[in-house]
Amino acid sequence: AVAKQIDDVSLQYPLIVKPLTAAGTKSSHKMGVLLGRHGLNKMNGDGPCLFQEYANHDEFLYKVYVLGSKVWVFPRPSLPNLPIGESSCNGLERVNGFVEFDSQRPYPTLQDFGILDPDKQNQSCGSSLEDPLTVTEIRPVADAIRKAFGLELFGFDILVTKKQHVNGKSKQGKKNDVEKEMLVVDVNYFPSYKEVTNFSQLLAQYLAQRGIEGRFRSFEAKRI
Repeated sequence: AVAKQIDDVSLQYPLIVKPLTAAGTKSSHKMGVLLGRHGLNKMNGDGPCLFQEYANHDEFLYKVYVLGSKVWVFPRPSLPNLPIGESSCNGLERVNGFVEFDSQRPYPTLQDFGILDPDKQNQSCGSSLEDPLTVTEIRPVADAIRKAFGLELFGFDILVTKKQHVNGKSKQGKKNDVEKEMLVVDVNYFPSYKEVTNFSQLLAQYLAQRGIEGRFRSFEAKRI
């Protein structure tokens, strides 16, 4: 039944599998990569889950923290590039079609997916640490999330992948042109901020400023 649902919406393997359990619980960090329909039998079925198409992103993601108008960006190790398409993944019988992992622990490597020769899967599909995303690039994304959800203290993850133009040509007609694409894969209200230096002090300053602004608005409203 699940395989048919996946086929009906034309999702392409591999798929990332995430629980619908709310953040902050132990089970919310248990995830998996489904390489093909044969891997459905290996899933433990602990509850409802979300299937998303896997996006190759060169083994690292960007952790973004937002506090009011302040934005911080930190690269983190992530999942490896994998073959795209169920037929491409069918040769990885050693893992039986499904690889489970905990997102708070080190991510699986290519060897964990049954790819014993990393040179066979070395195509770069994302950005690189030699050309990392900057706060300037990410700030518009943070502003859009803030506006959409009404959040002031939040975090999110970004994957960077590259989109190949149709027929290897861009709109300008240049061959082999690729376009960098940012994918927001997770939004978390009040994250850990563990990489942000002196966060407790910054938070206290932010709350104090918001309190002052609130009292000022209240005073102005009474005058009107």
